[in-house]
Amino acid sequence: MSFSGGKTEVPSSAPRIGNLKSADVSSNEQGIPVPWCAGADFRPLTWVVPAAYNRIEKPVKVKAGKKKVTAGYDIYADVAGIACLGLIDSITAIESAETIIWTGDKRRQDNPNHSEYWRAHITTDVGDFYVYWGRPDQPVDDILLGPIGRQNPALEHPAYRGQVLVVCKKYYFGQDSRTVPSTRIRVHRAPRPEIGNFPPRMNAEQGESIVAGALELLTNPVFGAGIPASHFIPGEWEGLSAAVIAAHGCHSPNSDRAAPVADFVSDLFLYFDGYARIENGKIRPGAFPHTGQAPGIVATIDDHALAAPLALTITAPGRNGNEVRVKYRDGGDNLSEKSIAASASASVEARQSHDPQELETPGIIQTAQAAAYAQRAAIVAAESEVSGTVELRAADRADGTRIAPGDCVMLESAISGVRRVMRVAGRNDAWAGAITLDLTAERGFFQSLPAFVPDTRPNLGQVLPLAVDAASVFELPSALALDESGKPVAGIAVAVLARRPLSVNANDPSITSEAVQGFQLWCAAAGTTTYDPLSWQTTWAVRATLTAAIAAGGDTLQLAIDPENIDDDRIVSHGVSAQTDNTLLVVIGGEILSAGEITKAPGNGLAWEIGVLRGRLETDAAAHPAGAVVWLVYRDEVTAQTSGAWTPEATWHFKLETRTAEEALDLEKAPVLAHTFAAVPPSGPVDIAVSLLPASVAVGDFASVAGSMQAPKGDIASYKVSLIKLREDDAEESRREMVSDVCVGERKSGGPISVVTLLTEAGRYRAEVRTVSDDGRVTIGLSAIVQAGVPQPSGPPNAIFEFVPVFFCGNKYLQSDLRVSGRCVILNGVVSISLHMTIIMAATVLPGYDSTASIAFEITEDQLPAIYWPELDPAMYYSSGDYLVPYVITPCLVGNLSDFSDVAVSCAVMEIRPASGGASRTTLCFSPVRESGNNVRGVRASHLGTSVSGSPSNIRINITYPLGIRATRQIYRAIV
Repeated sequence: MSFSGGKTEVPSSAPRIGNLKSADVSSNEQGIPVPWCAGADFRPLTWVVPAAYNRIEKPVKVKAGKKKVTAGYDIYADVAGIACLGLIDSITAIESAETIIWTGDKRRQDNPNHSEYWRAHITTDVGDFYVYWGRPDQPVDDILLGPIGRQNPALEHPAYRGQVLVVCKKYYFGQDSRTVPSTRIRVHRAPRPEIGNFPPRMNAEQGESIVAGALELLTNPVFGAGIPASHFIPGEWEGLSAAVIAAHGCHSPNSDRAAPVADFVSDLFLYFDGYARIENGKIRPGAFPHTGQAPGIVATIDDHALAAPLALTITAPGRNGNEVRVKYRDGGDNLSEKSIAASASASVEARQSHDPQELETPGIIQTAQAAAYAQRAAIVAAESEVSGTVELRAADRADGTRIAPGDCVMLESAISGVRRVMRVAGRNDAWAGAITLDLTAERGFFQSLPAFVPDTRPNLGQVLPLAVDAASVFELPSALALDESGKPVAGIAVAVLARRPLSVNANDPSITSEAVQGFQLWCAAAGTTTYDPLSWQTTWAVRATLTAAIAAGGDTLQLAIDPENIDDDRIVSHGVSAQTDNTLLVVIGGEILSAGEITKAPGNGLAWEIGVLRGRLETDAAAHPAGAVVWLVYRDEVTAQTSGAWTPEATWHFKLETRTAEEALDLEKAPVLAHTFAAVPPSGPVDIAVSLLPASVAVGDFASVAGSMQAPKGDIASYKVSLIKLREDDAEESRREMVSDVCVGERKSGGPISVVTLLTEAGRYRAEVRTVSDDGRVTIGLSAIVQAGVPQPSGPPNAIFEFVPVFFCGNKYLQSDLRVSGRCVILNGVVSISLHMTIIMAATVLPGYDSTASIAFEITEDQLPAIYWPELDPAMYYSSGDYLVPYVITPCLVGNLSDFSDVAVSCAVMEIRPASGGASRTTLCFSPVRESGNNVRGVRASHLGTSVSGSPSNIRINITYPLGIRATRQIYRAIV
């Protein structure tokens, strides 16, 4: 789908023009239904936004000779789309432009306090994906769609409840590409009918219960038929579901087309040769058994029982073909379409003809399952078919009860030459007349069909994670207390150093594997039982013990590596450069060491000797006894965990919820890891130097606060810079806080101070810098006293205002597609206003905009107080119309406007527009104009463009006027 036209720099390696399928490409076409699925499915996105938002273009530089030139632009933007209906259980892959960009197993989190309760956040190399789970009460998206609606109510989006919404932030479109990439999300979804109990199977190889999927479509009131529960017997559907799973396995059906529910459910029943009948207002399901055993025959129908000749349709054996080719989706190959064939070689009559059938079974995603289905379908197709109706004088069982739908009867007609076991599909009792039975041949009586044969090749099977049995909580120094982007975190930060445990086979715990991928960290304050989730961690450490004591000055460690480690093969020697950079860390007690050369003892791969650098990353070298626990971890794998609830000397409990791709450890089985946070050490001295310059300053002029603060122990928690006004006796009269900040990272050790302030009153001033250390110690530094001169004449004070005015363009562009800025400087009674606007490249033109509207910058009183506006003439009548300020001759520059041969407009009109005609408040407006007879010619919205003469339209206005200038009511000179 193209959002704004454009080209692709490099053609696709596998271009497909004429045979695109709806399952391959994303769409924004009107009228396409949002798809339904159960089990595993790769869902293309149906886009719900008419345009890409927040476009970013980054130049691509290539070397040409000795210079670098721009070869094109990498395009990024924000989009959103719907993947499917209903609540999903997991996300396993994302595909962009036919390339898998992410794989994993994001499971739905049902703890409302979890950060991913509403949506999963997946970071890829081509952008961030926010995937909503499709909860029935999910809120409106606050990342993209909500802000769009707040900016323009006409584009407001709903919450898309019960639908899987995907928001793509800073999504990479490609180099010079204006087309959003085709995007698919692989999800796993268990159907949830309105009745019955159908636990999710989470069968990654096959899918979910196809019977539960059919029942969901029949009962769901939103995207199904909404049939009331009174028309079903839940136990029958539950029993059929269990029987189908036992005999045929699970399935992954899907629908991406508009079709009657009854037709689609009938297609689902074909997967297990099922049927449904209506009896006494109930929908009763069933399936042909295919056991090769004669079913219970309740009655025999012969020529004497007939009230009318037989009306049957009979096909010869093999007429429908003895070979079946089944198309399925291979779950082991990204659900790509494949086919498999089978023939009814056991049928002699069928072998005499060859008329192959082709069956579409997208609900099958396993090769072995597809092969078994093909074999069963081939045998059914090879049998002769008999179906039709019979009219009977009476239709009772041998015991006198009524023959009912689902019963099997023996049909014997010497006249028609038929002797066949038939299943009753329907019964109609006329008020006066014959009884009509709908019959179909009992499939499976003549031939014992093969049962589902599982794949005999060895497979990994379902594996369960074991609990972590060796872990330690290590409080991080500021050099390691960094978030994922490398920025310092505030407060206490810890790393959990854990030895990766094994996993076990779900069916045979004696079979172990190394399939644990990571753990979810949980924490709770000591004395409480409610654990809160922290972040997901996929990095592990290696545990060892010291076999010999080491002094504070020692540089060689003697270690015994725990034999339970499964990641020790990742630990390798490092050279001088890597060791100096602290690449591989060794943690012993509270000391961090940096590992270099590693030597393993001959014949004992668990006895290591490591050369180390001591006291690294703000820690002190210390002596350590033999037997001390040692942890080895790579620096870039240290995961900082933090919580605002942690305080010094408090004890907290941690649990590590380990996970494999299939399962998570029961949190109750995770051992408790207790940790008491360290006390805040006594603070060190803080040296503060501060000055207020110049020593003498006029009122209305600026003064500078300059200085520095230094804390050798790096323990400054926060600091403030204030301006204090003094009384004649040097006591404090008032203070104004100019800077207040929390110190993290390098700032905890201090640094420079530089603040500019405006002295608006005469008097004596001094600056104060106040620091608070980690233990609460306060240090204060004061500057010398500065004398501010005589106050300036009464009137508005000097000031500087920075603001973003609204650029009125007849709603031709979204404000987000414009780059607008404004600045006003008031100095000694003169107001100078600078305004600038540029349209971003390829901005989207909104439909229905007012092409005749005159463009203008609009400033509100919130942005520039009205005391700096032109005054209204009290002698004028202002009941209606705009207030026109006399023309101000300015260097008002415009560039790249259509219909303008010059590139400059010599003057601007400044108006005060009252709150009328639907406007909510008075605004100060500036419009670039030129003389045109008795009127002035304005710049219309139609003159603006995003690429006129190769560059976007831009306008720059600089206006200067004295305070007190008066506005007059506009009478005859209009902007045209």
